[in-house]
Amino acid sequence: MGFAGGVQTMSMDGKRRREYLPGLGDEQRNRVYYYAIYPNLLLSLHPDYMMTHTLWPKAVDRTEIICEWHFHPAEMAKPDFHACDAIDFWDLTNREDWRISELSQAGIQSRAYTPGPYSKREELLHAFDETVLDRERR
Repeated sequence: MGFAGGVQTMSMDGKRRREYLPGLGDEQRNRVYYYAIYPNLLLSLHPDYMMTHTLWPKAVDRTEIICEWHFHPAEMAKPDFHACDAIDFWDLTNREDWRISELSQAGIQSRAYTPGPYSKREELLHAFDETVLDRERR
């Protein structure tokens, strides 16, 4: 995902408060890269930090999600190091996403529910479903 409108990182105000991670080129400094590593790791590579979500299924309708932020050790060693800008942004975003997931689960449990296609913006979810179905077919 590329940044636009002066945004430098995923934070509450879009401003970067840390140095870029070492070795990034100009294009990589202006993007976030999202990866799904099956079966349960989501990786978000930001220009100034990395974030992971590890998903641990507990039941068909319940998953424990562990979200962790990873910062370069040189940045963390600085006396004025703060991670709140990134953590606050993702805490808000995650809570919104979790609420949507809870509502979706409630809808799926309805007798009136009829499955439909994913939005084209949900490629990772579709790919995960295809991976699960492929393993079931074996």
